[in-house]
Amino acid sequence: MLYSIHFLRFIAATGVVVHHSELLARWNIVVGSAGVDLFFVISGVVIGLSTPPEMSIRDFLVRRFIRIYPLYWIATAAWVAYSVAFAIVPAVGDVIRSVLLIPDLSREWFPVYTPAWTLVFEIFFYAVFAACMLTGRFARILCCVVLVAVALEFSQPGNPQIYFGHAKLLLEFVAGVLIAMALARGWVPGPVLGAIIVAVAVIWFAVNATPSYEPRERYWGIPAVLFVFGMLGFEKLPFFRTRAALFGGSASYAIYLTHLTLIQAIFLIARRTGFPPEQHRFILAAIAIPAALAVGGLVYVALDKPLLGWLRRMLLHRTDDGRRVVASGTT
Repeated sequence: MLYSIHFLRFIAATGVVVHHSELLARWNIVVGSAGVDLFFVISGVVIGLSTPPEMSIRDFLVRRFIRIYPLYWIATAAWVAYSVAFAIVPAVGDVIRSVLLIPDLSREWFPVYTPAWTLVFEIFFYAVFAACMLTGRFARILCCVVLVAVALEFSQPGNPQIYFGHAKLLLEFVAGVLIAMALARGWVPGPVLGAIIVAVAVIWFAVNATPSYEPRERYWGIPAVLFVFGMLGFEKLPFFRTRAALFGGSASYAIYLTHLTLIQAIFLIARRTGFPPEQHRFILAAIAIPAALAVGGLVYVALDKPLLGWLRRMLLHRTDDGRRVVASGTT
């Protein structure tokens, strides 16, 4: 495990929570929106490092399935129930597409649980990587070539259909895989160079903290790549091995999937009690942000972690005589 990268997952998830809490809505501050870009780069690093040539395509796809879908289905069901309770009934076709994470490319489309739009990109990345695994040790580099070609071919900046308007986000997965390939060769920045790279990334983020007409990958994607690579220079920092840091990284996916429902519920309660969010943004954010992090942590402990463990035991690495053995490696 790369402990620094693992903790960055928590930073990225917290950023998304801050963004959706509307604490900094006036500036659309990058600390929130760019959490997605960090997630994509991190995903590229993780897949690039944790998928050895001897891993079967079946094992790869099963690992990705049990990491993404089960908790996402629970989060989507919770959101649909929340919506129906207020007489907002999504179309059946949209629910089915959302459950499968298969977008409707014929129109401006989001999953019924909006944060899952990022998971559509994730699933596409996994599918391309799985296909490229047929080439064995060339899987990583071929995946990069395919993703670059798709990103450039289908990119339509300004298109309201997010999967065309932000097609170049696929380049962030490519950057992550390239970082993984560099790590495999021992090309890791030391603490001094890492600090310089992180400082450049932070300045880049700060300069582009407000909405811009520049492509997203230019003003958020590039510093996200720099930030992830620079943080590797601090891999040996003891903090990243503390229980709090490890827990935060492990709970990041649960935080990402549960935070919006909770924040919306808090805002709704505030409105109904005469405490409009528009006038009390900072007070509500002070409640919503820690609440979202805490609930995400509880969901991880009570649901995500045991569910992952059970599914891994059930589905991964069966021996020839039918006995199940515990899967090893990082998922």
